[in-house]
Amino acid sequence: MMYVLMMMILAAVQGVSYEFEPGADFAGYKTYAWVKADAIPLATARPQMPIEETDRLLRAAIDKQLAGKGLRKASADQADLLVAYQGVVRAQVEVDDQPYSQSGNFKAAVVRRGTLTVDLVERSSRRLLWRASVTESAVGETDNTQAVVDEMVERVMSAYPPQ
Repeated sequence: MMYVLMMMILAAVQGVSYEFEPGADFAGYKTYAWVKADAIPLATARPQMPIEETDRLLRAAIDKQLAGKGLRKASADQADLLVAYQGVVRAQVEVDDQPYSQSGNFKAAVVRRGTLTVDLVERSSRRLLWRASVTESAVGETDNTQAVVDEMVERVMSAYPPQ
């Protein structure tokens, strides 16, 4: 019921989709805490990387972005906002509809796409105030997972606070 009553605005910034509750005083939120149960990634950026390492990289990158926006960590019972994320990597076949040779054969490639969603929930009311998602192509095709994570988090957090 609360979700139905909550008015959300959908927007896009730099390939980031985000929604937020209009009228929320984002400048008034100064602290945050992680929501443990919801902060488990669904897939890793590199198959050989343990989920714990991906979680550590994502949390550190999100912590850095939130700190840069003036938010500081607090205990879960004192924080203004609760933070959670979801991440998934999918393999997808893309077919180039232009023949690459005279024989008429088509070129196909498997492309990995990673999607990262970050939620900010008001602790006192348990209302979802802000959610942003970004999808990045070619996730996992580099050995520099930290750079991929940092870039995705920077892009998703570019939508906070909403304008």
